[in-house]
Amino acid sequence: MADDAANEVIDALADTVTALEGIQKAYNKSKATEDLPNAFNEVVGRVELVKAILGRVESHVSEHGHDEKSCVEMKAHLECCEQKAKNVQVLFRKVVPPSTKPRLERYREAARGLGGVTENRVEALMVGLLGDVQSLVAMCRVERGGIMTEAFGKDQAEELTKAIEELSALPPSLSEDASENSINNWSNGTQNINTGKGTQNNNTGDGQQYIGQTQNFNHNPSKSAEK
Repeated sequence: MADDAANEVIDALADTVTALEGIQKAYNKSKATEDLPNAFNEVVGRVELVKAILGRVESHVSEHGHDEKSCVEMKAHLECCEQKAKNVQVLFRKVVPPSTKPRLERYREAARGLGGVTENRVEALMVGLLGDVQSLVAMCRVERGGIMTEAFGKDQAEELTKAIEELSALPPSLSEDASENSINNWSNGTQNINTGKGTQNNNTGDGQQYIGQTQNFNHNPSKSAEK
């Protein structure tokens, strides 16, 4: 039973890595990322770290195995990792590619589609994923001669902590709510908008436009003829 549970952990690790690779592919396919929120660049920069650590977790489980209870706990953390990685992948796939629709507009729609802006900002998802990975690292221990030895060194733990701190310090990549008035024009043509209470006068064609509360135009053809 322990072997079966370990195999389930290894399968879950592979699924999570696949989602992480999907994030990288979505990012690398686009060459125009000038207006992409910086959090996307910061997040994709930590994907290799997560992949490397998960790879070592897999090696540890394959080599040393774990009792069934530990494997069940590991799998629970990995399911959380996988879901967060998949959510990040969704954001990258919907926001990174070029489109006539602004990236921030697509980002907001995608985050809301995942369940809400606050918990599905790309940097928040990655911080949560890194926290789950930290828990996995802490579970990778080997008992030798009655002494419990950590499978991961201090450097890896510090690298994870640093990544979490740096991403947590980023300003929110997406505001909680859009402005009260959302005006979009993604095609050609004039867009005349008045979101206040004042009068708006538009002249989008040829000719002059005379505007005033009271206007008098005096033109007497007969007097012009006498001159």
